[in-house]
Amino acid sequence: MRKLTKAILLIIAAGTITAAALMAPNTLQIFRPFIRSTRRSSSDERDRIRRALARLRARRLVSVEWKGDEALLRITAGGRHTLRRIEFEALMIARPTRWDGKWRIVAFDIPEKQVKARQALRWKLEQLGFLRMQRSVFVYPYPCRDEIDFLKNFFHIEPFVQCFETSDLDHREGSIRKHYGLLKY
Repeated sequence: MRKLTKAILLIIAAGTITAAALMAPNTLQIFRPFIRSTRRSSSDERDRIRRALARLRARRLVSVEWKGDEALLRITAGGRHTLRRIEFEALMIARPTRWDGKWRIVAFDIPEKQVKARQALRWKLEQLGFLRMQRSVFVYPYPCRDEIDFLKNFFHIEPFVQCFETSDLDHREGSIRKHYGLLKY
């Protein structure tokens, strides 16, 4: 999905807006970071926004509801699903400047019938920087509860995933600290 199309979808998701509001002159300032060339005329930029909206409508990610002569843009169920996928792809965990000395452990026992969700969770945890301690146990040094809750919800595996904190990892703590560059604590 193109950056401009993504931006429009995110803005529509933030609330119902009118098509007229999207075409207002000041609205272009919102989209300027997503439009490749700022040397284009504002009519060219409006045309790009119109085409992006048309793509969103064609993919049934947004719907248009007419109230008089104004068009209200609403995000559809498919659009909400696409937004969740965008959130998933962009998911990152913020690292605080100072480590609080606690380890976050994510453990899961996901049934075999949800093997794809289990594999995807493992892949995403590793992508986020978690270290695998066992096949279904991962460790991370920074707060990540919200991100784990998002992943549990995204994959529909809430009852099978636990997240908890500890300050001691026994004999493996030294190697794990080294992995995360936390030797000076």
